[in-house]
Amino acid sequence: MTPFDLILLVIILISGVLAMTRGFTSEVLSILAWVVAAIVALKFYPLLTPYLHGLVTPEWLASVAAAAGLFIVVFIAVSMLSFRWNRHVHAIHRHAGLLDRTFGFIFGIARGVLIVSIGYLFFTWLVPNQQERPEWLTQSKFTPLLEQVSTALFSLAPATGQAASSVLSPAPSTPYSPSTDAPSAPQGAGNPTDAAKSPAGNSSNGNDTNGNTGYNSAERRGMDRLFDSTTGN
Repeated sequence: MTPFDLILLVIILISGVLAMTRGFTSEVLSILAWVVAAIVALKFYPLLTPYLHGLVTPEWLASVAAAAGLFIVVFIAVSMLSFRWNRHVHAIHRHAGLLDRTFGFIFGIARGVLIVSIGYLFFTWLVPNQQERPEWLTQSKFTPLLEQVSTALFSLAPATGQAASSVLSPAPSTPYSPSTDAPSAPQGAGNPTDAAKSPAGNSSNGNDTNGNTGYNSAERRGMDRLFDSTTGN
């Protein structure tokens, strides 16, 4: 067992002991308070922001203040309700204390593993090459477990995993090719040498060969006939 294993074991045990002390119900209700407060703050802060524009400037700071205020108020309210509910449950079920602490310890262990797995996932994102990773990490007894949990976390967010993979894996370099990499000429613009060889107004669509860039001969004759018919000549 490496020193890294001991550090991870201490972190996991501390999380388990703290959860056991508080109890499973308290831990779950605490997480519920965080989630509810975050949802309320993100959903309703735009409604509160206009009332703070006259008190807080600039506007982005007013939005932050509105979201933070909603989060704190809702978090305190839900935490108080959770505390009272927890005491009510323990008062009714007096023998639920031991079971609650046991499940709390299991919950804390799982939370500790999740925390260190997120840390491992972040480290592997920074150091994607396994050969560059330190020996204390590659030889750790916890590494297989952390890899499994990290893979599960990656599968929960496929879009994030694909984005991270695209960042970590460099795009294959292709040799420069003038025929493919050079910007294409605007449509209708030919080769300068061809333009120099051909007459200025040459066209394959029946245009004048006299170098005029206006109407061709057929179009001018048609317009003359139309003009004569309208004037009565």
